[in-house]
Order: sequence, then C-alpha cells, then structure tokens
Amino acid sequence: MRLTTSLFILISLSLCASFVSAATIHLKNGDTLNAPIIAETDESVTLLHDSLGPVTINRSQISEILAEKRAGAPQADTLKSEEPAKPEDQGLLASGFMKDWSRELDIGLSGAEGNSQKFNLHAGFGADYSDEKDVWKFRTAYDSAQSDNETAQNQFFADLQKDWLRPGSR
Repeated sequence: MRLTTSLFILISLSLCASFVSAATIHLKNGDTLNAPIIAETDESVTLLHDSLGPVTINRSQISEILAEKRAGAPQADTLKSEEPAKPEDQGLLASGFMKDWSRELDIGLSGAEGNSQKFNLHAGFGADYSDEKDVWKFRTAYDSAQSDNETAQNQFFADLQKDWLRPGSR
C-alpha cells in the first residue's frame, strides 16, 4: 500500500512537471529571470527558481513574460507583451551624482594560510560618460597585499580623462 501511494505521487508529479513551462521574465528594473511558472493570478506570478525555490513576483514589477513552447503546455509564446521599461538612472547610490554615466565596481579578495599567511585586496571603480561635445573616462583602483602581517603592496591609482569632440564628429 505504501509503495503504491509513493508510486502514484511520483507519477502525478512527473505528469504535472510536463505542463510547467519554462519562462523568461523581464522585470521593470532590468533584471531577467529564467524559471518555470508554477502559478499565476491577476496580481502575481510564482516561479520555481533552481536556487531560490518558489518566488512570487507582483505583476506590477514585470514588464514581459516569454514562455518556452513545450509539448502539452497550455501557454502561448508571449503571455504579456509590453516593451521592457528601462529603469531610470538615479546616479551613484541613488544620489543623483554621476547620473547617466555607465559605472562599474570591482572588488577582489584572496588569501592563503599555511606555513605563511597571505592576504590580497583589490578595489576599483570606473565610470564613462559621453555626449555630443565631451567624452569622460574615470578610473580608480586600490591594491593592498600582506604576507605574514607585513605590508608587501599598498598603492592607489586614479585617472581622469576628458576629450573634447569637434562639432559633428559623432
């Protein structure tokens, strides 16, 4: 009896899994999720994410849902078709500073311990901006290295470049 019940549950779950379709979900903040949709309501969509498990997202945060075609799946190619909204750039840390610049942050840590101890740190920041008149490039980095609690490297680098463009050169 127990074996029959377990077998029935296993077969039922297998059949249900064939009707779950994988989907690509574009959020209004620019993020994209790829996971099967396991439930939908008028207000939300629930996904079964590989790492996060069940995730429920409000439809107000979704710009587009693209469903993958599967045999037996009762879904269309596009469940909701709106143009994905590009999030407004609010600047560095939403402060308005460096608004409309492309920005990147690099952080790296490494270490080892055995007969000796080593620790390395790298932190860098870069930003680029261009318009019809100017091109700006900013780069900065800090590197530190320690070996057996003695500083082996401690340096900072910063570079700012501005190019003035000729009218009509773009």
